[in-house]
Amino acid sequence: MTPEPVRILFTSDVHGRVGGADPWTGRPSASGLARAATLLDARRRADPSAIYLDLGDLVQGTPMTYLAARDRPREPHPMVRVLNELGCEGLVVGNHEFNFGWPTIEALRRDARFPLLAANVLGPGGEPFFEPCLRLERNRRRIAILALTSPQVPRWEEPEHYDGLTFRDAVETAREWVPRLRKEADAVVIAAHMGWDGVTDGGTEIPDPPENDVGRLLEEVEGIDVVLMGHTHRVDERRENGALAVQADWGGRAVGEVELVWPAEGPGNDGRPATFYRMHRVVEQTPEAPSVISLVCRDEERTAVRMREVIGEATAPFPLEDVRYRDNAVLTLLHRVQLAAADVELSSAALFRANETLAPGPIRLLDTFRIYPFENDLTLLELTVDDVRDYLEQIALTYVGPAGDGERPPIDPRISLYNHDSLAGVEYVLDPGLPPGRRVTRMTFRGEELPGDRRLSLAISSYRAQGGGGYRALRRARVVERTGRESRRLLEEFIRDQVRIDPVVFDNWRVEGLGTP
Repeated sequence: MTPEPVRILFTSDVHGRVGGADPWTGRPSASGLARAATLLDARRRADPSAIYLDLGDLVQGTPMTYLAARDRPREPHPMVRVLNELGCEGLVVGNHEFNFGWPTIEALRRDARFPLLAANVLGPGGEPFFEPCLRLERNRRRIAILALTSPQVPRWEEPEHYDGLTFRDAVETAREWVPRLRKEADAVVIAAHMGWDGVTDGGTEIPDPPENDVGRLLEEVEGIDVVLMGHTHRVDERRENGALAVQADWGGRAVGEVELVWPAEGPGNDGRPATFYRMHRVVEQTPEAPSVISLVCRDEERTAVRMREVIGEATAPFPLEDVRYRDNAVLTLLHRVQLAAADVELSSAALFRANETLAPGPIRLLDTFRIYPFENDLTLLELTVDDVRDYLEQIALTYVGPAGDGERPPIDPRISLYNHDSLAGVEYVLDPGLPPGRRVTRMTFRGEELPGDRRLSLAISSYRAQGGGGYRALRRARVVERTGRESRRLLEEFIRDQVRIDPVVFDNWRVEGLGTP
C-alpha cells in the first residue's frame, strides 16, 4: 500500500491585502487573500487533509488594516477574521506584527483561532513567548513545524513595541529544537519569517544575529526536510543539505504547496520523505472568494470614506524625476513636516516609492498613505558635525562609482530607495568619482562650516533611529526623545494646517557628474 502524502499550503507577507484591487489606485490587481482563498479552496478540495499556514506580516500594509489597528483595537482585526475563515492552523509572527505595539499583539492572540508562532522570541522568563512549534498528525504521519522569525525586530521597532521580549538567533534556536523534533516526528518543517540571506532594510552590512538566515540554517542544522520562507517578498526554490527551501511571493499573489511523500517501507529506507513544490499563481481572473470579501466589506467601506476625505490642496504638481540624484518636492515636504514638528536643526528623510507624487488639486487622506506607507514615529537625536559627515559618506555609498559617458552614477542595487536618505538643514555635495570616505566634498550649515565636535539636533524616523538601514553614525547619536508621534499623522496635520501646499524644493544637496553647475 502506497503511503498517502501530506500537503502543506502557505501564504506570506500578505500585508493587509484582501480584495483584488490595488489599495492605492483601486485598479484590479493579481493579488489579495480573497483571490488566494479561491486557490486554497481548490487545493483543499483535492486534499481535505492539507495544512494551511501563514508566514507573517499580515496586519500591516493598507489603510484598512491601519485603521482597524489604530481606531478599533477592541474589535477582531479583519485579517485575523479572514485567517479564521480560511482555517489557518498557525501564523508565524512577522516583524510588522509589532508595528502597532502590545495592544495589537494581545488582540491577535485573543481573537485568532490559531496559534501565533515563533520559537526564537523569548519572554521575560527566557521561554518562548509565542507557541514555538506545531505538532500535527496527517495521514498517520507526525509533522513537526518549528516557527522562526527574523530576530532583527529591535533594529526596526520602537522599544516599547517589544518591551520584555528577546529575539534570539534563528540558527541557534533551530540547533536546539530540530534534533528533538526529529526523534518524535516523521517530518520536520521550518516555517520562517525570513529569507535565504542578506538584508531587506537597505544596508550593506549583515546585522548580528542575521535578518535572513535560511542558507546558514540549512548548512549548519541537520535533519530539516522543508523550510517555508517569507519576509523578503521573493519567489524562491532551492535544495540544500537534503532540504527543500521555498518562498511564494507576497501580497496574496500566490499560494505555495509542498508535498511530502514517504516511500514504501523496505531496506535502505531512512523514513524521510521526498519533497515536491508547486506554486499556484493568482491572476486577475482568479475569482474572489465571496466568504472572504463579506468579512471585510464593512471595513473596506469605512476605510474608503475616510481615505476620500480632502485634507488640503496642492497648488502645483510635485514632480519626481531623477529621485536618486536630485532633491524634489515630495522629499522636501517630508523634511518640512519634521522640521515643523520639532525644534531641531536637521531633518533626515527618504522616499518610499519613486512614482508616488502629488498632482495639482485636492490632497486626500489616501495621498498621505501613498507617500508615507509605513507606521514610523518621529525620533529626535543629537549627533556631532563629524557624525553628520560620516552619515553623508555612508549615504554616498548608494553610488557604486562615477558616471559614464552620458550616464548617471550607477546605484548599488542592495540599497533600496527607502534607505537612500537625504538631509535638510545642511548643504552638501557628493562626488561618486572619489573613493569611499572622501565623497563629501562640501558640507556647510546655513552656509557656515562648523567644528567637528559641534552637536546638532536631528529629526528622523523611529525605523532609522533604531538601526534600519545600518547607518553607523546614527549608532553614536544620543536619543533626545522618542516622541511617539506618528510620522504619517504629522504629515496629515501639516497639510491640514497649511491648507494649500506649494511644491517647495530645498535643493540643498547635489551629486557630481550630472552635468549640473
